[in-house]
Amino acid sequence: MGLFDQILGAVAGASGQQNNEMGTIMKAVSQLSNSEGIDPSMMNGLLTTVAAQVQKALQNHPNPQQAVADLQGTEYNPATVEVLFGDQQTQVAQTAAQQTGLNVSTIQAMLPTLIPIVLSMLNQGGNTQGQSGQGNPLLNAFLDADRDGDTDISDMLNFAGRFMK
Repeated sequence: MGLFDQILGAVAGASGQQNNEMGTIMKAVSQLSNSEGIDPSMMNGLLTTVAAQVQKALQNHPNPQQAVADLQGTEYNPATVEVLFGDQQTQVAQTAAQQTGLNVSTIQAMLPTLIPIVLSMLNQGGNTQGQSGQGNPLLNAFLDADRDGDTDISDMLNFAGRFMK
C-alpha cells in the first residue's frame, strides 16, 4: 500500500477527534503561512522539503514512533528541532532555502513550528482502526526510503484541506 493510500485511510477512517486534530493542523499551517507572508504553494514546498529532512532524522532515531508521539504538535517548540537535528539545524534551513528560495533566517525561525506540524500529520496514522499492534502505518510508510511513489507532505496537505471543507 502506498503512502497516499495510508494517508487516505488515516484521514478517511478518522474519528471526530482526529478530524478536529487535522483541522487544527491545517489552521496552524495557514496561520504560519499568513504570519510569514508566504504563499500557500510555497508553504507546501517548504513543508515537503522539511518533511524529507525529518524523514532522514527519524530513520536515524532509535525510536521514531515514540519521537513522533512525543514531539508532534502545532505550537512553537524549539526542543523538536534540537532532538531531531541537533547541531544540523542550520544545514536543514540552508537546504530548505536552496530548494524553496526562501530566506534561511526565516526558515530557521519557522522550524520550531514546522517540524511539530509535520510530526502531527504523521501521527494521524497512529490511531487508525484495525491497526492495533502495528504501530503507526502512515509513519512506517513515510520512513520506508525504498518506496518509489511521488506522494509527499504537500499531497497530504492538499488532500486534508479538501477533506476538511
